[in-house]
Amino acid sequence: MRIDRNDIRVHSYSLANSLCERALVSDPTIRQVLNEREDHAAPRARFEFELENHLNASDAEKTLRTAIGWGRYAELFAYDDATRGFRLVDAAH
Repeated sequence: MRIDRNDIRVHSYSLANSLCERALVSDPTIRQVLNEREDHAAPRARFEFELENHLNASDAEKTLRTAIGWGRYAELFAYDDATRGFRLVDAAH
């Protein structure tokens, strides 16, 4: 049996998608946490801690970076790199 590097890339991509999906849609999601807070904001550390309960530190970091990118693109929340904080763009959601 021969394993192609592209097979590994596809598997890695699928695994990353699965982990990121957990960060965005598992209970509690980033958005749920922000909705529950009075100021609709949360520090990055809140989510790093949660992910590190299930992943090693490196994978948790990659997963959170991916979730931040997808969440920003979908306009689910805003993330400020300088303050390392999440917030809802429109708290009316």
